[in-house]
Amino acid sequence: MSDSAKQAFLEKFERIRAAYSKELPIRMRDMQERWQLFQQGQPEALSELADMAHKVAGAAATFGYARLTKTTRAIEKCARELLQTGTDQRPELLQLLEALLAEASVHAASPDDGANAAESQTSGTLQAQTIPAKVVGEQKSSKVAATPVVRKLVYLVSDDAMFGEMLMAQANYFAYNVQLISEVHLLKDAISLSSPAAVIIDWPLSGADKPSIRLVHDINQGSEQLIPVLFLSSRADIVARLEAVRAGAAAYFIKPADINAMIDRLDALTTGRPQEPYRVLVVDDSPVMTQLYAHMLQEAHMEVCQLTEPMHIMQHLRTFSPELILMDMYMPDCSGVELAAVIRQQADFDSIPIVFLSSETNIDRQLVAMREGGDDFLTKPIQPEHLVASVSMRASRFRVLRSLMERDGMTGLFNHTKILESLEIEISRAERQCRPLSFAMVDLDHFKSVNDEYGHPVGDQVICSLARLLKDRLRKTDLVGRYGGEEFAIIMPDTEAEIAVRILDGAREAFASLRHTHDEQEFSATFSAGVSSYRSAAAAGELIKEADSALYQAKHAGRDQVSIHQLV
Repeated sequence: MSDSAKQAFLEKFERIRAAYSKELPIRMRDMQERWQLFQQGQPEALSELADMAHKVAGAAATFGYARLTKTTRAIEKCARELLQTGTDQRPELLQLLEALLAEASVHAASPDDGANAAESQTSGTLQAQTIPAKVVGEQKSSKVAATPVVRKLVYLVSDDAMFGEMLMAQANYFAYNVQLISEVHLLKDAISLSSPAAVIIDWPLSGADKPSIRLVHDINQGSEQLIPVLFLSSRADIVARLEAVRAGAAAYFIKPADINAMIDRLDALTTGRPQEPYRVLVVDDSPVMTQLYAHMLQEAHMEVCQLTEPMHIMQHLRTFSPELILMDMYMPDCSGVELAAVIRQQADFDSIPIVFLSSETNIDRQLVAMREGGDDFLTKPIQPEHLVASVSMRASRFRVLRSLMERDGMTGLFNHTKILESLEIEISRAERQCRPLSFAMVDLDHFKSVNDEYGHPVGDQVICSLARLLKDRLRKTDLVGRYGGEEFAIIMPDTEAEIAVRILDGAREAFASLRHTHDEQEFSATFSAGVSSYRSAAAAGELIKEADSALYQAKHAGRDQVSIHQLV
């Protein structure tokens, strides 16, 4: 963390601590009032006193009130023992409880001597900075066409000119600029002039001729940013593969190579897109504590929604769509355990990780909380790095599982259910913001003929090629899904229909130029598309129907074109 960032953290932490310090006299007064009500014959007040002490104990040490934490924990323990045994059996606990309440008021007057909670929290945040940076998607204007394609440089070391030309032609449509190098010793000179995103080496790996193996060591030796190296070879035995692994190869392909598979691997090795920030819903009835936890997580570049009214959680689950819920266990109106049970009753939310935050140290009570729907239990006070690590691991697992449920297994695009769900969300957003929205249906032309002539595995390759091209050619804000079979659905937020047609037409031309291969045969494929607009249809069903109608028009007019739904 830079000095300026550290200073900003300290200043914000001090503001939060100042707000907490102002709350403490009120909390002490409320605890005294519950004690007085209990003495006046209201037994339920003792349970409320225990809950209040529990909450103060969990937060106080975080802000430098360690002595107050120790005292309020003793108050809670004393109160709960009285609730179990009765006041008649333990009169000495009544005297102890009164003394502890007086002691707590003294400790609440000021933080511990020499305490610097902000500094300790900052030290934890230094480690939290290793979490991937938050990416905030910029809203695209409807006046802006497709993002210019930035082609990534890839060197192909090969003496097979025909294969090189084919790879260069194919890769060009997937944002790669492949340059052929005919002799291996020329590669280092090429890298010194212009560093590539990746290197593909098509060279023998047998006998004494192993320049490619030595080359991988040489080109990455002493480099801070390693260049991914992919090997092409006619050998499929484990010895050759092991040599490549020891040389540091990132991938290994057997000749004749599947170009689509190579492009997939290049995408995985060179894309390097920053991870989207985890979305965390923090639920705590204390505004100060929700602000503190939010600050810790935001410092780790997470997106945080703060909720201090637990009874409003259902609305936030739908609108914010959290990937993890960080919840206090003891809250008024309903406990965190009860709230977790309510969440788990609903299929839409029953897989969201719930992490409880509490100063509860009783293992039995923690296990009860976990049985009711919790996934983890963090004990207050908690250091930022521990909070960030726990949240990150749980949210990451949830993201992976959700991806398996939402993505089409073959193309990696959104599946039918998810793309329809996304369309409903985007329509609502467009309506709220009074922004345009376009929707497109895309269908491969004469796809049955491809399956009949070349077989279904080749047909699947064509589908995957189109899926990959759409992902590469469309904008980051556009949502692409496999609607079914050879049909795709595309949601284009903040985009007028005419702009959508222009963007899709560019993708159509690129796809028509791609060459697909099967048993040394080459063929091409095309697609047709229909576009509808939120301006003409305000419901998901209407948008789909109009886009489908426009797609039919494109097919009827000769295919390999994009048609727009015409308003009557």
